[in-house]
Amino acid sequence: MRKMTIVMALVSCVAALTNCASPPRQELAEAEQALHAAEIAGAEMFARDAFQAASEALRAVKDEVSGQNDKSRLKRKYDKAKELAVTAKAKAEAATEEARAKGKVEAEAAQTQAQIAVDAAKTAIALAPKGLKNAAYLEAREQALATAVEDLKKTQATFAGGNHAEAFKVFNAIATGMKKARVEVGRTSQGFLVDIERKQSVKYSVLYLTLSGVSHEDKTLAAGTGMTLIVLNFHGDDTEVPEGHFWLGDSSGNRHVHEAVIGTEGGRQIVYKIPVAASGLVWHDGSQIYELEPVRDSSTKSS
Repeated sequence: MRKMTIVMALVSCVAALTNCASPPRQELAEAEQALHAAEIAGAEMFARDAFQAASEALRAVKDEVSGQNDKSRLKRKYDKAKELAVTAKAKAEAATEEARAKGKVEAEAAQTQAQIAVDAAKTAIALAPKGLKNAAYLEAREQALATAVEDLKKTQATFAGGNHAEAFKVFNAIATGMKKARVEVGRTSQGFLVDIERKQSVKYSVLYLTLSGVSHEDKTLAAGTGMTLIVLNFHGDDTEVPEGHFWLGDSSGNRHVHEAVIGTEGGRQIVYKIPVAASGLVWHDGSQIYELEPVRDSSTKSS
């Protein structure tokens, strides 16, 4: 009986020594899986400090295991390594939770900005004159818009599925791409070219600064016999272009200097007087040439 007790005691000691002398493979694997899950959840973006702490904790586990492996077999003890692995796993799981919470908020905000950018691009493309022949980019922007709309729809599903990190990246990419598209569509040195009109007369006011204050004078610019007015309507800020560097041309090679630049709410009108028979109209904004056909006929109205 005593021999049996001694044998059992020896077996227990050997088992204990074996456990202490064996690397915590299971615990280490679980810590690595937890850190990978945090990475997928976007912890590097949304919970950077927590992710870094978990990464450092995992490195500490591996360093401890490596240090014990360098010792002789009988001197190896992996108790500390096991404890560190459990800690690393907990830190990784905490990083995952933080990333999911913050990622949802960040992705929602990015989704809103992406939708705003897409809607703004739609408006810009809708307002862009379809006769701008040099603007081959208009077709490209329309295709980019269609792709963005489809990507936005797919990414909204990705977000709803809980993949906030991936959704955040794509939403930001959509917003950036659509902002670029909006700027390029119909953008000239005078702002966005949103409309081209043919008129017989244009009414406008001229402001004067006098000793008694600001006064104004209403004027009418008439086309005259055999002539017509081409009015280019712009919206947005303009870039300073030297006088004579923007002009209206026709198929006969004639260059027409503007008759008036009229300030409007949020933009300006540039008015040209040309022969009624003139065709093949193009406008040079100082760097690019825009073909101005078709022109909306507003000749029965005055503004």
